[in-house]
Amino acid sequence: MGFSDEVRRARDVLLDKRYFILSMLALLLVSAVAGFYYPGEFAREQEVILRKLVSLTFGKGFFELFLIILLNNLRTALIGIVLGVFFGLVPLSAVLVNGYFVGAMLNQAYRSSGLSVLLLILPHGIFEIPALAIAFGMGVSLGLWWRERRKLDYIRKSLNDSILVYLYIILPLLVIAALVESSLISLS
Repeated sequence: MGFSDEVRRARDVLLDKRYFILSMLALLLVSAVAGFYYPGEFAREQEVILRKLVSLTFGKGFFELFLIILLNNLRTALIGIVLGVFFGLVPLSAVLVNGYFVGAMLNQAYRSSGLSVLLLILPHGIFEIPALAIAFGMGVSLGLWWRERRKLDYIRKSLNDSILVYLYIILPLLVIAALVESSLISLS
């Protein structure tokens, strides 16, 4: 199987799993809206996460930021896929929690800096959010193995499909997102 065949297969898998992916995207957006309008529900946890993010990125150059952001997002996507084997609960929980925290952080950023900070965040989100929704959707799909008669075959096929999608769709999206985000952080 050549490169173009693998890319085409990844695209076909993506189309086949589109309802899982769109569901994860919808849940992510709904939980982000909830986090934006009700940001105080987990204020202490948000502070811890924000401090950790700042300590990881503070004083770093472009390349270091790029690697930190990219590796974190790649890890999150991979975990979202692989741990989907636990009935899809891990990626489902991850999408709800991440969406909520993103919304709450956007609220905090909006209150402190206004609309301009939201406009700075938006460019990388155009690539990162779909990539994570794809990963979480693939994970939820994998979690349906228990419904299948040939359970191990389903798991094997789902993991192979997920690897193709991870390499040819998720990885490039996250590389672009990390480039944009690290550029924006470096400029500010």
